[in-house]
Amino acid sequence: MTQILSRRDAIMIATCSLAVARACTAVADSAVPDASTEAVPYEEPDALAKLPFGTRSHWLQPWRICNTVAAPVLARGVGAVFENVELPTIPQAIETLSENGLRTVRIEIGWGEVDYETESQFRNEDSIRRVLLACRRTDVRPLILLNAHHARPAPAKLGEAHLAEPVTLGERSVVVEPTADIVPGRTGISNLTDKVMAEVMVTRVEGPRLYLSKPMPVTLPAGHKLQLATLRYEPFSKPGTPRNEATLAGWLRYVDLVADLAGTILRSFDPSDRGFDLEIWNELTFGSKFLSLGNYYDPLPEEARSAEGAIWGDLAWRTAAHAAADSGRRYQGVVITNGFANTIPWIASSQQHARISAISKHPYPPVVSFPKDAQKQNTALGPDGQPTDFEPSYAAYFPEFRATAIQTETLLRDIAPGPNSIYGLAHGRMARSIDGKPTPVDVWLTEMGASPRELGVTDRRAADRLKVKFCLRSALFFFGIGATRVYLFNAIGDPGGHALIDAATPTVSTPPLQALARGLAMICGPEQASDLNAPLRPLYFQVYPTSDDTNPIFTGGGNPMMPPLIGSDCLVLIPFQSAAGRWAIVYYVMTRDIRTDRPPEQLRIVVAGVDGNAVEVQTFDPETNRPARFAVQHRE
Repeated sequence: MTQILSRRDAIMIATCSLAVARACTAVADSAVPDASTEAVPYEEPDALAKLPFGTRSHWLQPWRICNTVAAPVLARGVGAVFENVELPTIPQAIETLSENGLRTVRIEIGWGEVDYETESQFRNEDSIRRVLLACRRTDVRPLILLNAHHARPAPAKLGEAHLAEPVTLGERSVVVEPTADIVPGRTGISNLTDKVMAEVMVTRVEGPRLYLSKPMPVTLPAGHKLQLATLRYEPFSKPGTPRNEATLAGWLRYVDLVADLAGTILRSFDPSDRGFDLEIWNELTFGSKFLSLGNYYDPLPEEARSAEGAIWGDLAWRTAAHAAADSGRRYQGVVITNGFANTIPWIASSQQHARISAISKHPYPPVVSFPKDAQKQNTALGPDGQPTDFEPSYAAYFPEFRATAIQTETLLRDIAPGPNSIYGLAHGRMARSIDGKPTPVDVWLTEMGASPRELGVTDRRAADRLKVKFCLRSALFFFGIGATRVYLFNAIGDPGGHALIDAATPTVSTPPLQALARGLAMICGPEQASDLNAPLRPLYFQVYPTSDDTNPIFTGGGNPMMPPLIGSDCLVLIPFQSAAGRWAIVYYVMTRDIRTDRPPEQLRIVVAGVDGNAVEVQTFDPETNRPARFAVQHRE
């Protein structure tokens, strides 16, 4: 049994190893706090059961679980996202990420990059090749995003025309010159109100007059240049209709083209693994108009009269079924994740095709202030799980927000192993059954990040400090509760914004990336490459609540039923095991606002399960790259 004394809210790592000497390394002279208070178990195994969908709580902490994580899962699962980045700059950044221990990256190869005439190659294929070759050279596994962003959703041929007559808001036709190469139903006027290709479709042509699929959304003068685009395929529509089947067939040809190019370039040494993974779609809240014919027509054609959820479900299912039916090696070892779940809570693991192994999430935390921003439509629960009218007052911005119970749409509903219901559908990592056997559906966090500038932090040192805390807490915490991939947004760009790497110096590691590299190295250790199959040994924790509650996370309601939330209530403890007899315990206080630092406090933690002749313990701060000055005691 080992006792660890923590005094900060920043990430700390304690490594525990079975050793020959019967001693424990002392790393501080601090006295162990008074243990007269009664220890409480760390885990709250029934917390989620107290939180049926439609309820929420500031006190219940369903993420507090004793889940020993295999360090190799962390070692190969932390990555970064490349978005809005010029492709030629990516290879250098991939090398920098690899040097800092990141083993996977998320890149988009959109359907709109396929050439219009032959659908046999990508318009920017040379740049894509350089990116994939950089992945192969650095042993970084790409997660390739399959997407049809409405700015260029599918193979397209571009053109232009000039208005021969002015057009006013609400008109259903325009007079243009010239009218050549217009294909009714697939040619449209682009970028009228937003960056949307073929935003208003042409339905028929009569001489110089084009009749439109919906009223013109703007007024334009004669002579105005219209941007035209002819799409190879119409937008997605009602599943099973001829219009949708034609579009779906084109989509599946694109998916095969991506897989063939990636598999050929990556040339994995493992014949059973093509060396890449696929994510179906990005975000339903961003660039997704092409998913519904109804976004392009008013009134709606019959084929558009379908629930959009049916379109999403069909597209994911048919893509997975297509990969499953492939008779060659095109998709061998390729993990497919359902990205339609990125921004909504409704997609359930129990409904996924057998070829889909994960669902994706983008749990960007909001900036909120309570009680103003509390979910009024959901029932608030107190620490005893009973309804309460009391709302505490505090500001919040922290990366773990989506895994708490502060909102009813907690990620725990999908990450937790036990099934739980959202409107009659079973959610949870083990809720899917195939041939009568529970078959896991992992949760991948394919985007999350913080922009100091958007948070009002402009000082470079303060911005780096904020991003260090965000990156460490994001990457390590979510693996601790059951996620198996975390991709930090964004890999390269403006360091005052989301970027991990400064685009001006793509070979230089920034403080957030350095801290992450140190944390990964400390947790995974040198053994992780040779001892991947070490049986996991669970650790268990007990926590002595702090007796000093003068600095609570938030104050209570003035009675024992509504107590304050204090540091020990929000203590995070995550054990990673890198080899038989070697663990790394990540521990910190989950403060509710990482824009400010929490004053030091003393917390007493008891760790059980580290048995053996002796235990050697060290503590380490990955931010400062120094041993942590905390007391550690060992008790046989």
